[in-house]
Amino acid sequence: MAAAVPESLLEAPEYVFLAFRVGALTMAQPIERLREVLRYRPAQPVPNAPPFIEGLIEVRGELIPILDLRKRFGFAADVTRRTRIVVTWVQQYPVGLVADEAHALLRVALHQIQPVPPLPDTALADLIVGALLDGDQIVLLPDLDLLLQPHERRLWVEFQPATEASPPSAESVDRPT
Repeated sequence: MAAAVPESLLEAPEYVFLAFRVGALTMAQPIERLREVLRYRPAQPVPNAPPFIEGLIEVRGELIPILDLRKRFGFAADVTRRTRIVVTWVQQYPVGLVADEAHALLRVALHQIQPVPPLPDTALADLIVGALLDGDQIVLLPDLDLLLQPHERRLWVEFQPATEASPPSAESVDRPT
């Protein structure tokens, strides 16, 4: 069953999302969760990590773990000149998510966000909290805090590099009006 739409989405009259492509899917994340978008570069592998955890990269003196969403959802993981690392906040940690491309900022009113019907039991089933239309394209809204399965979350906590950074609070983010 799909997760509920987070309350932070319900409080904002308009939201801005970064849209990115993962295989055949277009997904989007609120810009409040976005830290930066980087050109793809290979990560330093970490032993015994699941295949979709590529490893670590260094960004301005900080180690950032890299997850390949394409591998996580069973898509081909070819690197092209458009491949990007979307650095976002996952479970209060900065994480780089490999996507085929990061391509648009979407301004979305609350009424445009639609619930999704129950999905088949896949890696995406419990992750998608809503969807919206961008022209004729369906854009899925994942809750990336649910990206990891419980046994992977335990590994994730152990895998996290020490960091003093923290995600911006909802109160500190300027929202468009």
